[in-house]
Amino acid sequence: KNWLIVFMGSFVFCTIIEYLTGLYLETIKHHKWWDYSNMPFNIDGRIFLLGSIFFGIMGLVGIYVFAPRIKELLYKFDFKKVTIFSLAVFCIFIMCLLQINR
Repeated sequence: KNWLIVFMGSFVFCTIIEYLTGLYLETIKHHKWWDYSNMPFNIDGRIFLLGSIFFGIMGLVGIYVFAPRIKELLYKFDFKKVTIFSLAVFCIFIMCLLQINR
């Protein structure tokens, strides 16, 4: 219910994930998928301030715009059917994931 906490949480969490993903890709996989070196307020070219602000804004949009609409939509369906559908999609995802790693 506090928009500032949602913004800061999204800002910090997503920025950390982006930085760690970039670090992992560069050090372990030897790939560089993005480079923010030319952007102001960047750290090692992996993250930059405007991107982090965007993450914070999108966190607000996700929580206050999309989540209530999705919740409202889900309440229109039978709980058992939603659960079965979700489990089926999850199982398909796991099977695809296992196929990729072969």
